[in-house]
Amino acid sequence: MSVSHEDDSLRVMVSAGISMIDFTLPEKMVIDEKAVADSFVRLQAEADDALYDAKYQDKSRFCFYSPGKKEEYLKIRKLYVE
Repeated sequence: MSVSHEDDSLRVMVSAGISMIDFTLPEKMVIDEKAVADSFVRLQAEADDALYDAKYQDKSRFCFYSPGKKEEYLKIRKLYVE
């Protein structure tokens, strides 16, 4: 994607990692704040794994988190962290 401003042009490339959560509110609307916070921490970590997967595959793409790829995510992450 190219972004233009006045006489300048900038090429922008975006990679994204996507994770999903199934969250159901309780009937009595009593929310366990710790459980919600823990769920969102996990959600962010999964999206981060998917992002590294997208970057590893190529630029300008998106990937969904897959629980079956945990070992692969660890290997990919090591390539970027070291």
